[in-house]
Parts: sequence; C-alpha cells; structure tokens
Amino acid sequence: MVNKLLVFFFFFLITYLGNSTTILAATQLTLTPANELYNFSGWGGNICWGNGDLDTGSVRYFNELDVKIVRLRLALNFWGPSDQNSFNTHYSVSNLDLTYFDNLVRNNPQLQQTLNVAKRAKTLNIPIILSSWDPPAYPTDKLSVEMHQVISTFIMYAYERYGANIDYYSFNEADIGINVLFSKEEHRDFIKGFGNFFKNNVKSQSKYQNLKTKLLLGDVGKPFVFRNPWPDYNKYWEPTINDPQAMSYVGAVSVHTYNKGDALLYPDQPNISGGNEVPISNGYYWREGLKWWSQVAKDHNLPLILAEVGTDGSAPSESGLHTWDYALKDLQTYIGGLYYGQPESMLYWSYIENNRYSLYDSANNLTPDSRFWFIKQLGNILPNHAKGIQTTISKDPPIYLVAFKGDLNGQTQYVLHLANFSSTDQAVSLAGVPTGTYEGLKTSQTEKFKCLSNLIPVSGQLLNL
Repeated sequence: MVNKLLVFFFFFLITYLGNSTTILAATQLTLTPANELYNFSGWGGNICWGNGDLDTGSVRYFNELDVKIVRLRLALNFWGPSDQNSFNTHYSVSNLDLTYFDNLVRNNPQLQQTLNVAKRAKTLNIPIILSSWDPPAYPTDKLSVEMHQVISTFIMYAYERYGANIDYYSFNEADIGINVLFSKEEHRDFIKGFGNFFKNNVKSQSKYQNLKTKLLLGDVGKPFVFRNPWPDYNKYWEPTINDPQAMSYVGAVSVHTYNKGDALLYPDQPNISGGNEVPISNGYYWREGLKWWSQVAKDHNLPLILAEVGTDGSAPSESGLHTWDYALKDLQTYIGGLYYGQPESMLYWSYIENNRYSLYDSANNLTPDSRFWFIKQLGNILPNHAKGIQTTISKDPPIYLVAFKGDLNGQTQYVLHLANFSSTDQAVSLAGVPTGTYEGLKTSQTEKFKCLSNLIPVSGQLLNL
C-alpha cells in the first residue's frame, strides 16, 4: 500500500490556547491504515429556517464548503390542510392537485426555500433529508393514514415539479417532542405505517415508482439517555429494530450531537449524584450514547447520519456563539462525532443566513467565524471514497487524531486531523504514518486554514501543536 502512495495530504486541525514553550514529554498517537472502520461521505448542513430562494448565506455555504448532504424542513403547518374538507378536496395521492399546491407554494416563502434547495441538491446529486417540526392543523392524529397522505403529497410534488427525489423523512427530535412527540413504540408505528402507505399508494404508481424515500430511525435530540437507569431507560431504537417490517422502511439511523458542556473533556465515569436526571453536559453519557447508536447502525448495515451537529441546539441568543471558546466546544462535537460515532455524514446546524447559528459573524456577515474554518477543514479536505481508519487518542493531555483513507486520481491518499484541546501547546509523536509527500493546514485562534510548508512528518517525529 505504501509503495503505491503518490500523494499523502497531512492536514492538521490544530487548535490551541496559551503560549507554553516548555514541553516535558511528547504524546504518542498511532494510526493503523489497514483498519478501515467506516465510510464517510462528508459534511452538509441544515437549511431549515429561511425564506424564499437560497438566501445569501446559504449560497455562500454551497460555494465555499463542500456540501455533501442537506436537511430541509417540511413545514406541515404551512403545507397541510386546515380541516377535513380541505384534506378531502386537495390531498389525494392518486390524483395530485398540482394547481392547488402551486398556489400554496407561491404564497409561502418557507415552502419555496425548501423546494428550491431541494432542486439545487438534485443538480448536485447529493442526498436530501426532509424533516418536520410542527404538525398540520389537520389531521391531529400523528399516526393516522391521513398524516401519511399529507406528507406523501409533498414528496410527490417535490419530485414532479422540482425533480427532487427525497432520500429520507423524519419528524424532528420526536423523542423529546420538538415539536411532535413519539414514544419509542409510536416511533416504530409511524415508520411502519408511513412505509406501508408510501409503498402501496405512492410507489405503486408508475410515475412515482422511482421515489426512494425511506424513514430515519431515531433523529433524536441527543445521543445519550438522560435519565436513569442507564442505559436501559430509553433505548429509543429497540421496538423498531425488533420489527422486521418497520426496518424494511428504514434507510438510515440519525442522531443529533448536542452537548452543552465539554463533550470530550469530561471524566470517563458517570457522575450521577442522586436523582434521575443526568446533566446534559455529561460527556461520558454523550460518548457512550454515540457509540450505542453507531453500533445499532452497524448491526443493521445502515448509515449513521449525525443530522444536527453542534453544542447547543437551543441557544437563547447569538451572544457568545462566534467566540473562540464556543468554537472549541463545537469542535469537540465535530471530532467526537467522528471518533465515537463513525458516521457516514454529518450536518451542521445550520447553514442559514440571519440565523443565530450562522457561521458568519453577525457584526460583519462577510467574515466567517472559527467554526466555519473547522468545518471547511474537516469537510473540504477529504479524499474520494473516504474511509475512517483506526487511530488512538490522548485523554491527558486531550489530543484527538481522526484519519481518513481514500484515493486521488487512482492513488492512495490519506487525510489526518489533529485536534489539541489542551490549554497549552503540546508535542505529538505519530506512529504508523505511511511514507509519502505531505502538505499541511492549520486552524487556531489566530490562524485560519493556514498552509504549513516544509512539513515532512514521519513515524516517531515530534510535531508541535
């Protein structure tokens, strides 16, 4: 393998604080290129809350980041019928009322944005996740055939009018009710009920037989169980994976990665001190939960999608989101998501302009913040047909290594990301690094996507972070 290596891209994701110049000992990390653990298609983003066509910010994301997957919002409160009479008149799946829906879209910027971005995703040949937050006014029964029918009409309309083939559908964070609540049994029942309806009433029609919409298992708000007893309290996946019919309609496993504390820096033991509530910032449960969901996906040969990546999905305001400290917390969910989750894809929350989570500093919307550069480094610098390979990490000092193996022009290519979460500079010794040609990039508090020249690291060489 090494003899076939033509280009070895060695990309540093180096993040550090402080100005320590005294290095007492080097931390050794190991790369094992032969151990390929998971496929990784890349990064994408949520474009769920906006108006009209692709807004300025979303265009920038498509132009400046390598977007490999998108998640869009189906606003059922805008798309769905107001009452049973409207449902009976306009929401047939056997004879789609295109004129009615054309007018509905024409008068609703949110629906326009979803459909326009879906059209763009189709031209880029990237997967589309469609999720709903709010239910329609009618029907009120979230497990009813009428609900399946309303959702299906949008998927059919997007395909017929915009050429967009929706890959996955879910209700957003139904485990915690944002804003439709499903028990784990109801989650199974929705998957099975919608899957049956879509197969027998939509895909059975010749013009829609190529629709490929599957359901997401999970799409949960956090990767961990947040009440005792751990881990049996809320195995949200369990009823579904034990139902073969329901599983036949599942296309992927989905988890959101929120953790309001330090996802990678917490002790390795649970720290519940009385009561049933586990602190949302407990990194031990965050990491264990990710590993559980990852194993569920592997056991059933399904991709794991980290569909909302970030630190705090309910940040009350924009204040603090553009700081270096917040970026480091976010980076822990990026690196930790890769290391512990081993996903097929990750989607940042969110790729929307004029949104408090925007990766552009609101004081100057032309200036990306540190989170943007982290995501660009992780997402844009990726080999073709990337496979995550086995690495080791250091817990003290906290230094993480994630690595990918793929190809470039038929030759083997590697990409390595080093993240230093210590408050001081560190030295790292790498073992198992193949020989080859090296290039480097560095992102720190003061350096963004900086090219590193004359970088020729070999196994055992000290690298200063």
